Amino acid sequence: MGLDQVDAHSSAQTDDALVQLKISDSRTYPENGQLDFIDNRIDLQTGTIAISAQFNNPQQQVLPGQYVEVKLTSHASLEALVIPRRAVQS
Repeated sequence: MGLDQVDAHSSAQTDDALVQLKISDSRTYPENGQLDFIDNRIDLQTGTIAISAQFNNPQQQVLPGQYVEVKLTSHASLEALVIPRRAVQS
């Protein structure tokens, strides 16, 4: 998927995405988050895309700097042909 395709789909995906957290003791955080940003760049070293989400935190269960696992689920479908970079000759 090209970077322009990531950008084109990022705004559409923020509205229907379900964002969940697993806290460090493997419990699922009871509040779902709201996705508010998807970066349009892929980190070539890690293969990841930066995102930002907001969560209600009334019990202060999630603290700044705390390690959590994030599960992002989107119902938007995206059909794409993905080819490894090394397979494409320039």
